[in-house]
Amino acid sequence: MRIILLTSIDHAISLNTLKCLHHSGNSTIVIGTHLSRSIALSSYCTKFYELQGDMFNSDNKLLEIIYRINLEYKCDVLLAQGLEDMCYISNNMAHIKKIIPTMLVSPADLIHQLHNKWEFYLLLSSLNMPTPRTFLLDRVPLSYDSFPLEFPVLTKPLNGKGGEGIQYFKTKKHFDEAIRDLALPLIVQEYIPGQDIDLSAFCINGSLIAWTIQEQTLGILKFVENEEVLEICTNVLNMTNYSGVVHFDLRIDARDNSIKFLECNPRFWGSIYESAKAGVNFPERVAKVVISGEMPSPQSFPVIAWVPFKKKELLFHPVFLIKQLHTTGPFFFDYLRFLKDNAAAELYRIIYARNKSIGEKWLNFCIKNLSDNKIEYLT
Repeated sequence: MRIILLTSIDHAISLNTLKCLHHSGNSTIVIGTHLSRSIALSSYCTKFYELQGDMFNSDNKLLEIIYRINLEYKCDVLLAQGLEDMCYISNNMAHIKKIIPTMLVSPADLIHQLHNKWEFYLLLSSLNMPTPRTFLLDRVPLSYDSFPLEFPVLTKPLNGKGGEGIQYFKTKKHFDEAIRDLALPLIVQEYIPGQDIDLSAFCINGSLIAWTIQEQTLGILKFVENEEVLEICTNVLNMTNYSGVVHFDLRIDARDNSIKFLECNPRFWGSIYESAKAGVNFPERVAKVVISGEMPSPQSFPVIAWVPFKKKELLFHPVFLIKQLHTTGPFFFDYLRFLKDNAAAELYRIIYARNKSIGEKWLNFCIKNLSDNKIEYLT
């Protein structure tokens, strides 16, 4: 298949989605932003079109771009990856479907409700679903009479992702000392001791089509069966009539072994390539459903344990990489060309995680030397 991937989110998730599509034999043309520009370094990306400005709020402009790219490449399906992309498709589905077959997504209001941590908590409470005690903190000073906290607690930005901005407070004294420096609004949530467990899913009108359940311990991502996790997540998806891909973060409470919802990501997620390794290639599955136009039978996965690639990242320290740039120059890039595939893109992700400034210098240098004019800037 030839696929257009619309992505407004960061490099790591974009690259993992590309891996999934490539390993099932697809060719992918990417429409993205500066946040995902580095995936142009990957040979898994056929062409990268970078949107300038706020094109996701310019409906006609982006529609024209999708139309032009599809006309040139004769693509089979359009997939969206991030929250903003999903909402754009949701709001413009009637027009986009006239251009190219497009993945199913839920109404934009529901996508935002699931993503916003306070709105998600309110939804879970209305559905009588298990979740930690959670409060909205939107002003200070705080009255503990109306805010009965039991410590320890976590504070979380309402629309954060990937654990960004989450803080742990062990005691009331610790919390009181920090509260005036916190960026409001945010949620304050009871800390649940125990084991993280996640469910990733693709569903249509609330019916589960494909899923994986995973735990992570000591760097090992283990795919497991858990009937309770499957049941409560299926109930939420069914009661909201959700369509599209979604990833739930849950936790097994060490105190009573109960399972509680923490967060929801109504988009593709960071471990999506690991799900493919476990037997469920979500991007491929979504694309095939769109093209066939038929309601498929459910697909789960074989239970395996898989060690993520990030264990090998320690071999690529930024000091070593920058030294190579200065001492070997073009020979180092010849070596990266030889490695092909995701070498330069993976190294960018590793460097950027440790030093953003050096990471950006690396990216600009790589694009100039490696991308072979694969990037087109759209204005």
